[in-house]
Amino acid sequence: MITSILKSASAGIVFLAIAMSVEFIGSSSSASGLFISVLLVYGACILLGIIAVGVPVHLIFKRLKLHSVYSYVLVGLVPPILICLLFKPFGEDSATDLLVQSAMAGAIGFICAYTFWRAEVASKNA
Repeated sequence: MITSILKSASAGIVFLAIAMSVEFIGSSSSASGLFISVLLVYGACILLGIIAVGVPVHLIFKRLKLHSVYSYVLVGLVPPILICLLFKPFGEDSATDLLVQSAMAGAIGFICAYTFWRAEVASKNA
């Protein structure tokens, strides 16, 4: 399961790095330090989310014999979006910014959940 967690976190971090690099292209060299710092913080949050939410949900799904990718993807997609919309972890932003943040968080959760499912469930049931 540890390799599945690492694969899932890596996929989320790579997606995040690609998405963030769009904003940092053409920025000054001092922005690269910010890029790395932000990526490390978000990467730690991704890993924590997988361990705190993904693993317990996986164990529950395993006990309930739920092996569907849709179950995993739904759990990966919905909580990050709800957290962004309800708790506004990035600060008080406009509605547009809040939707973009929610979409990004949901996309990262989706990618992490799908990668975890492929590594942990689909490979074992093949």
